[in-house]
Amino acid sequence: MGRAVRPWVSTGRLQYSAKQVVGERYCLTSHAAGFIDALYSRGLATTLELVNALGWRLIAASRDGDWSMERFSHVEALQQGLFDFHDDLVYSSFVGFGHYDLWNAVNRTWMLGTMSGNMMVEDAYYRYSETGDPQVFLEAERSGHPGSPLPISESFVRLGTMTRELCESVEQGTVAPADAAARRGHRSALAHAPALRHAPVRVLGGGRGERLPVLRLHLVTTAPP
Repeated sequence: MGRAVRPWVSTGRLQYSAKQVVGERYCLTSHAAGFIDALYSRGLATTLELVNALGWRLIAASRDGDWSMERFSHVEALQQGLFDFHDDLVYSSFVGFGHYDLWNAVNRTWMLGTMSGNMMVEDAYYRYSETGDPQVFLEAERSGHPGSPLPISESFVRLGTMTRELCESVEQGTVAPADAAARRGHRSALAHAPALRHAPVRVLGGGRGERLPVLRLHLVTTAPP
């Protein structure tokens, strides 16, 4: 059994977030807008995502003179959505750490969003390189789920919400961890990814080349909305 070599040190909550991140002549991004937990090292990624959404709007506003708040409303929704998704993921992870089966299930939610989200961006870039149409980059913004790593997938968005709700039930003692893990594992969002669905598969590295073509084919051809 492990033994602590020095006393544990605890602190109060470090999390904070601004109620409004976009206003007249200012925009708060990432750590200036808030902080949750560095568990998944999402700070740089969320900063780049905000800058990407903000940059082209600033360029367009400088050209046509329209600096209205409405033009930048998506940036506000995106930052708040990024807070919400990351907060849910970190919370679910900390609850899952106490129960291997539940952590195994939570980890697969994270991996599914990360891998599929990367493919979504790669697909947009491929279509842009083929057509030259910059509108392909705006499809994710129009999905209605800002902040999700896979906003174009209704089933994944529901999966993320369900994962957090199951972990809340576990923490409250109304659902057993093993039951929560089993209920999370049957979601249809995982039907296309056997490695992510089956708990005995312990290593989910994105570098496993034999898994990625199957997932990519599903996302392009048969993935649910």
